Formats: sequence, structure tokens, C-alpha cells
Amino acid sequence: MSEKYNELKLYSPLTAELVEDNPDLDWDYLDMADYARQLDGRELLYYREIIEQSIESETMPEEAERGLMVWYREKDAINDKVHSIRVGVEEINDRLYAVATCEVKGQLTHDELAELKEYCTGQYADGFGESFEQRARKCADGELYVHFWQSDKFFICTKEEMNQNRRRQHNKSIQKGGEAR
Repeated sequence: MSEKYNELKLYSPLTAELVEDNPDLDWDYLDMADYARQLDGRELLYYREIIEQSIESETMPEEAERGLMVWYREKDAINDKVHSIRVGVEEINDRLYAVATCEVKGQLTHDELAELKEYCTGQYADGFGESFEQRARKCADGELYVHFWQSDKFFICTKEEMNQNRRRQHNKSIQKGGEAR
């Protein structure tokens, strides 16, 4: 009999650099980073299909059953409760986000959720994400380098947490607007 899992999604910002095709430049003598255009989640909506195909093509055979959980080495509640983590992207409010879709047995405690977020962050920064961002994705505009982790303004949260933060930001902007009058 198969076990029943709950779906838990963890969202984080997605960014990229686009190195546009330019036949007039000689890349042997130039640093591509100087010519890369920074893209945020809003701009990445245009490249969603390329990113999704790239994620699928980079899924290793070992990850077939458990996704990124196959690399989790601790013998603890996270390993017992989290069956799998699948990386993908999802559009929310006209912006493309990274999403780690987790199959979870039962409910995670606050501490377990924090540990799961830390594990996903580590995968985005050093494991899956580091490998992913180092490979160019060919697209009609040039080469795309996608980042699941960023050194500044990175977060990882549930949709509920993201909505709470959005409401707080909205309320702050209303309060500031009220003070300026």
C-alpha cells in the first residue's frame, strides 16, 4: 500500500544573466560578464520553457524516485518525513520563481521546516544550483545562465509566508504614503 504524501512548495527568487549573441565581439579577449544583461523573475517568464527543459535534462538517474532528497545524508526526521524534492519553476504575480516541490509524510515542525529550507538553500547554492548556473542555456537571444541562489536578497519560503511578506510590504507602503501627506 502506498503512503499518502502532502505537497509542500518552497519558493525562492530566480535570476539570470543573458549573454546576447554579438558577432562583432571576440570572446577570446573579453569577459562575458561585462556584456551580460541581468534578468529578474519578471524577465525570465519569457525563458520559462527553456529553463524547464534544462531542469528536466539535468535530472540525474539517481534522482528518479526522491529527487534532491537522494543526496540528503542525515538519518533524521527530515529524511523520514520528506520523500522527495523536485526542482522547478512557477509563475506567481507575473514573476518566475524557483520552486522546490516536496512530498512530505504528515506535517513538519517549525524546526524541521527550517532545516528543510536550509537543505534546499544548500542545494541551490552549492549542489544542484551551482552546477546548473555554470552551464549556458542556448536561446534565441544568446546564452542564458540561470541562478537559483543569489548572494543578496535570497529567500526561501512557503507560499503562505510569501503572501504574508507581500501584505507587510503593501501595508508599509500605505503607511509611508500616509506619512508623506
